[in-house]
Amino acid sequence: MKIIILLLFVFTLSSCLKPKYSKETNPEKYLEFELLEDDTYAVVGFKDSYVKDLTIPSTYNNKPVTKIKEFAFKAKRSFLHLITHPPIISLIIEEGVKIIEDEAFYDAMLEEVTLPSSLEYIGESAFAKNETKINYIDNLKYIGSNAFKGNILTGEITIKNIEIGEYAFSETLIEKVTFEDDVEIIPEGLFFNSNNLKEINLPKNIKYIGTNAFKNTNIKEVSIFGETIIDTMAFSEIESLEKVELLNKKITLESKSFGNNINLNDINFGNIEHINPEAFSGSPLNNIKLENSNDKYILTKEQKGIMNKSNNELILGGSNFTNFSDVKIIGAYAFSQRNLGDIIIPNTVELIKSNAFYFTSFKSLNIQAKKISYRSFYYSKINEELHISTEIISKESFYYSSGYKKLFINEGTKKIETDAFTVVSDLETVYLPSSLEQIEMAAFVQNHNLKEVYYELPEDKLPVKLYIGNFIIYKSNVVVENNRVLTKLYDDFKIYVNEEMYDFVKDYWSDMPVNDKYIYNDNLSDFIYIRKQD
Repeated sequence: MKIIILLLFVFTLSSCLKPKYSKETNPEKYLEFELLEDDTYAVVGFKDSYVKDLTIPSTYNNKPVTKIKEFAFKAKRSFLHLITHPPIISLIIEEGVKIIEDEAFYDAMLEEVTLPSSLEYIGESAFAKNETKINYIDNLKYIGSNAFKGNILTGEITIKNIEIGEYAFSETLIEKVTFEDDVEIIPEGLFFNSNNLKEINLPKNIKYIGTNAFKNTNIKEVSIFGETIIDTMAFSEIESLEKVELLNKKITLESKSFGNNINLNDINFGNIEHINPEAFSGSPLNNIKLENSNDKYILTKEQKGIMNKSNNELILGGSNFTNFSDVKIIGAYAFSQRNLGDIIIPNTVELIKSNAFYFTSFKSLNIQAKKISYRSFYYSKINEELHISTEIISKESFYYSSGYKKLFINEGTKKIETDAFTVVSDLETVYLPSSLEQIEMAAFVQNHNLKEVYYELPEDKLPVKLYIGNFIIYKSNVVVENNRVLTKLYDDFKIYVNEEMYDFVKDYWSDMPVNDKYIYNDNLSDFIYIRKQD
């Protein structure tokens, strides 16, 4: 209660002490000026009073005013982050002023700004944090980082070959941008979150497009003609983006440069020399095109993916891809963050590389490929059931995967490595094959809903060596002793075997080898049950 009263007191006091607007209309009387070395004046800020409608004059003491100094009209706030003076509502800067320094009007709560055509330099965050109407000046020679961030800057602008800082036009309402032909660099975040931006005309010789440059805009089409580096997330999360043309063989694509564009289907790779599949994570790409003359890549049979000519490695596949018949290797990030249908990966596929299906969703999935690599299906989502008959399931292959309640590891699988099925949140039942030769420590670690394992084995075959460490979960408080984690099995966990194998495996699976990472006190032999025949 005392705190509430104190806060009310402070708020009331700050309101009472807040300066009022001056009735003065002559800028020379309410502004403070500083004489510069070039015998012109700079505006430093207000003297002792504030005005609602601010005018920056072109002259003072019969000499030109050319500059507005840094922080001149930046909002002043209390320790409670309350503004301690009345806001400036409108701003007119008269002709002749050339320079606005860093944060000159930062957070000033402006609503309308008129800039002069004489203006050449706008510093870092000069008008940032103002939801103000503002005009753009074509004569500018320098625009600092965040200069117009969040301003109500509308319509069409032309970007010339001048120095422009990062995020200079982010969160504005610009609708169309034309870049002059000699512009070579588009800085990081230049139009980030500018949701009204629908059209851009990129120069043919553009060399670099920065991270987040056009992220979350409203562009429909992008054509790149230059030998261009397109940096991370430069054109990502653009819901309206439908078509991309990459028309220079030397284009470089960085991670997610065209990522998470949910309607991007038409993509023309032309004669490109290198495709980075991670650049398109989360984009469907249902209509992929490629020049027949491309030296390195070829379209798959149904033209729904791109393969490397030399080794039939699938580099990139669209959301509509289903036929793996001519694929030997599925490359890293080939299907990253895409929504796929009913997928069967045949045994003619020799290798699924790491992150090939990173965050990918499947309607259904049957894997017969010879080897699944580290984190191939990292965070993937598979409906109801997962079927695997792969020879080797590598470490963390299905790390944090979800959706499937039943896991059928079928005949043909020989080895399951450590952490292969770590934190599979929905998994309830696992079926192990007689072909299994090795299952490593913590292969099924931290699967809190896993309560049933079925292992069917002929009498004449030695079973795989199992022990408690294969199926452990951490104790609820994750106690650590000597850098090892205390683990357990749930009381209702059961592993089912055929009746004729029961007595043998009770002894065979009772070993409790010491592990340098985990401590466990339960014994797997206490969780073995005879499987009832159907």
